[in-house]
Amino acid sequence: MEKSVYDRFWQHRESLIYQYNIGDIGKDEFIERNYEYIQSMNVSPYRRVDNFKKGIFNYQYYNVLAKYYQRKASRSRKGSEVRQAHLDRARYFYEKKDRATARMIELTGYTGITAYFVRVHSQALRNKLFEILFDEYPRIVLHSTDETILSDLREAGVFTEGKRHSIVHDYINEKY
Repeated sequence: MEKSVYDRFWQHRESLIYQYNIGDIGKDEFIERNYEYIQSMNVSPYRRVDNFKKGIFNYQYYNVLAKYYQRKASRSRKGSEVRQAHLDRARYFYEKKDRATARMIELTGYTGITAYFVRVHSQALRNKLFEILFDEYPRIVLHSTDETILSDLREAGVFTEGKRHSIVHDYINEKY
């Protein structure tokens, strides 16, 4: 039986996470290999997200592209048009990722969710980056800085104030 796009993507991602965790690859290579794999799959994100698997695929798809362009921007000359173009693309994909995040939260009906701010080294992300965990999907760790999502999580009573150590602390704090 042929594996679905989601299953193939997830298997590849798990392999890269394993390689990252044992030190075979660093964050740059992790991002690069994820980007190359997404490109080689020649697929688009789902238009209609009616289940969690589709949502997580879209989240990861947009997250990979956002990180790739953020990384390219960090390597471009400050103030250059090229750098700004990469930053604009990264921002666009981060916004798409946040829409996927909001949809996944919506699909759960705000139940079985834990969310909190994470400790980060980055001044720009301090008191902004939060982590979202799902009881039903323990291997899924989402991150966002989106104020609307944060407000919705607080309103639903699933956001815990204060800062915690991220599940993927080393990864989120490693610079590009």
